[in-house]
Amino acid sequence: MPACPPVPPSDASLPVFVARQPIFDRDQRVWGYELLFRQAQGDQTARIDDPDAATARVIADGFALGSSGLAPHQKILINFPARLLLSHSALALPKSICIPEILETVAPEPEVIAACAAIKKEGYQLALDDFVGQPGYEALLALADIVKVDVLGMEQAALVDLSRTLLRSKAVLLAEKVENKEVHDLCRACGFQLFQGFYFSKPQIIPGRTLSSGHMAKLQLLGQLAKDDYDVNEVARTIAQDPSLSFRLLRHLNSAAFHLTRKIDSIQQAVAFLGGRALRQWLLVATLSDMGESARSKELFYSCVLRGRFLSTCAGIMPKPPLSADGFFLLGVFSQLDALLGQPMAEILPVLGLSDDLERALLGGDSPAARALHLAKALCEGDFEAAARLLLYMGLPPEETAILHTQAAVWARTLLETSSGDGMA
Repeated sequence: MPACPPVPPSDASLPVFVARQPIFDRDQRVWGYELLFRQAQGDQTARIDDPDAATARVIADGFALGSSGLAPHQKILINFPARLLLSHSALALPKSICIPEILETVAPEPEVIAACAAIKKEGYQLALDDFVGQPGYEALLALADIVKVDVLGMEQAALVDLSRTLLRSKAVLLAEKVENKEVHDLCRACGFQLFQGFYFSKPQIIPGRTLSSGHMAKLQLLGQLAKDDYDVNEVARTIAQDPSLSFRLLRHLNSAAFHLTRKIDSIQQAVAFLGGRALRQWLLVATLSDMGESARSKELFYSCVLRGRFLSTCAGIMPKPPLSADGFFLLGVFSQLDALLGQPMAEILPVLGLSDDLERALLGGDSPAARALHLAKALCEGDFEAAARLLLYMGLPPEETAILHTQAAVWARTLLETSSGDGMA
């Protein structure tokens, strides 16, 4: 499958690692994203310690990468330390999309308050990060359109009291680090309107629930596609008998990404053009996208496909890759099947019939393949400190890895737009 064109780094800065954490509304629809980024450093660290102008350029580059594919109504929260607030760097970003987030490390000094007021006067919304009711922040709270509360480990009584206080302001309350359903439901009852955290990417296991016949059939198809000796002609017949799959495959190939001079108008032509590996990758993603229709599921699809593409391309720069490029693609694509289906991974894997190495990595066992998956997960979640340690351990160059991760993100978004039934923002 032709790769999406790379996003080259600018001459003035190193490549950037970019992660997007989805933010959901009360109906679990994607309201927007928090954009997390780090500049790839040759010394294997993941910190931004450049002068103001260089750091602002990294923010601008990261914003361009992380904001692609947004729906018209969706927003991006982006962290702003004090020096960037004071330099009015936010004014370089579109106010219709970008919401500067005042970090908890920013002291409410008069010049900071004045800078925030000036940014607000230009038509920007502002978010206040990690507010817990501490005194001295009244002026910043009055400017904030969104107040983020770190609810991880907070006692229920304290959360209730803080929410009552904050609800007297005009700000929208955003609960971050929501880890489970109980905390989500409590925050919702307390009047929070936006939610962010790993709860939305973790499996919600319901005891006694079994897989539907439709999901079981799709898992069996995924298992067939995971085999090295799968029958391309049989897969082509399967696509031809499914109007939805046929339409989506032809839409994918006739999209602008392929720059075709002649339109492909038959499944036979499509199969011949793509070839075995690319056809399998597309059908794996298309089948996976049929396993759920919620906004949460679509975010999981994107994360899975990004991981798979990233790992498969990283195989070419790993000193000793533990899996083939195809194996890495499967590892990433299948890495959140438990969250997608609400079933324990141990109950899903027997249907797929994967190799021992793949199964061990998907079950969380300690292995080189599992560590590669941890790297992909850390980059997707914005845990750049963990990613730096894994890059060093695995012997991967940060700059080249950052470029591959960016290319994988673009590839995943493009593929999901054409492989899903209704497209993806």
